Order: sequence, then structure tokens, then C-alpha cells
Amino acid sequence: MASSVFGRYDAVLVISAKDMDELSKTMYDVIEKHPNVEHSECLISIPYPPEEKPKAPAETYSVISFACPSCNGLNRQGAAYCRLCGYAFETAEDFLEGKHER
Repeated sequence: MASSVFGRYDAVLVISAKDMDELSKTMYDVIEKHPNVEHSECLISIPYPPEEKPKAPAETYSVISFACPSCNGLNRQGAAYCRLCGYAFETAEDFLEGKHER
């Protein structure tokens, strides 16, 4: 921070604030009202946000089987009916065309 004080500055304070209103309140309500403070100046330094580490790409999984909603039997992807109970599965086309049960 400040290892030496040069020029017209007698003291250097490092203050953290969550926003400008909090900084203003601290400066004017606390520092300026101190009886030994004749004058104050404010240098605002806003740090850059921390660098985000690149995220690893999410793993992708292929669906090779799914459970029948009627009997919970496992069926291969793309099956038209359940091999155990005969439940007819909806195709994506039927669902998009509104032919699905509600």
C-alpha cells in the first residue's frame, strides 16, 4: 500500500466499502467530523474483478436406455413400445404436433 508518505499528505488510510454511498458516509460522517482533521482528499481505486478460471467443459452423456413410465422396465432409445408391458411411447414428432396425452 503506502510505505512512505510524500508531499502534502500526512496520512494514508485504506478503506473498503461495498458501494459509493458507504464510502461517502465513512468519509464525511466519520473522517471529516474528527476534530483534528482540517482537510481530506479522496483517491478512489477500484480493483478489476478477479479473473475467472476457465471452466472445464461439462461432460456429456448419451442416453442409451430409459425407464418405461408404466412398468419401469428398461428400454432402448428409439423404442416405440415397452418390451415388457407393451406401453406405447410417444415420439418427439407426436409430442410437438400435440398428439400427446395430458
